[in-house]
Amino acid sequence: MLTRLFWRPIYDPKPLYYQFQAELTDQFTWDYLEQGPEAWRVGIGRR
Repeated sequence: MLTRLFWRPIYDPKPLYYQFQAELTDQFTWDYLEQGPEAWRVGIGRR
């Protein structure tokens, strides 16, 4: 069972974070592992 996803988008994923907040309140974790401007890396997990 997948409980955490590591993602490397090519842009700041902040809009996706806000969408997760609106639709999945308190059901996920969001950790920036790298914050651009050239590279982004996010850890997204399930609570």
